[in-house]
Amino acid sequence: MERTMSLSARQELAASLATRYRQAKRPDKKKILDEFTAVTSYHRKYASALLKHTVQRKADAQVRRRLRRYNVRLRQRGVTSAAKCESALRILRARIECRLHERARFTRFDQPFMGVSIILCK
Repeated sequence: MERTMSLSARQELAASLATRYRQAKRPDKKKILDEFTAVTSYHRKYASALLKHTVQRKADAQVRRRLRRYNVRLRQRGVTSAAKCESALRILRARIECRLHERARFTRFDQPFMGVSIILCK
């Protein structure tokens, strides 16, 4: 069973080999690339691209978050549409229960199962 390196270890290795890889001549690049692919088990083409374009990241770099695009009016619409869906479901449930009551005898369990009342028709 092969052991794989952790992602942070592979990133550290790529960062340390990147400057040496960029400054090396072609035969040396081949040796560096062979060693890197053997250790990390990356595909050769991906490894060469990674070593060519690896840039040191700042440890204290902050992640830029996107601004929310929904204003208050749109958020309220979402709340009202959810309430409309709930009321429509209540009406539908009442209609179904009415039809079941008219056509068949049924037993209803009062304890809801995952938010849904269980109705058994006989």
